Amino acid sequence: MIPTPTDRAWSEARHHIQTAVAHLVTDAYGSQAVTWQPVFPGAASRQQVADPLPGLWTIKYLDALIKSEARRYARRARETGHPWARIGAMLRLPDGADHTTGQAAFVYLADNVFGEQSFTWCCSDRHCGQLIHDYGPGADHPDEAERGHASGCARHAEDLAAWARAENGPDQIDGQGR
Repeated sequence: MIPTPTDRAWSEARHHIQTAVAHLVTDAYGSQAVTWQPVFPGAASRQQVADPLPGLWTIKYLDALIKSEARRYARRARETGHPWARIGAMLRLPDGADHTTGQAAFVYLADNVFGEQSFTWCCSDRHCGQLIHDYGPGADHPDEAERGHASGCARHAEDLAAWARAENGPDQIDGQGR
């Protein structure tokens, strides 16, 4: 189950974002780019509000920071064994006609380098510890999905065995575990 923050928590988060925007705009553009306005029409309480265009610049910058934090959390999730489907579910990404929740999460979080999407993380298996180049949940074979595991990696061996069971049935696995 995915918890839902309270209205108060959302309100406080929005206030922190507005405060951060005003602070960053003031730092970058000076105090003339921020005005004090009523919290709502007729209110005695006032809040700092950034001018619209510098505010948009700042929101774009904060969006990049938030995306970077999302990638950091996803990296930790992959390192601790969470599949892309679980990450997508936590992000509340829906299945689509042409993609799964896991594929949607991968597309959202992966880097696109030279036209190829990938996501890097360190395998936490005690026999591996290698930097993994993850090409997402849409690959046909575990060796294509995750490159870089050490030969004695139990985590990758489990992925290979699960793939073999799904591909051939449990009684038809060849001597290579595929």
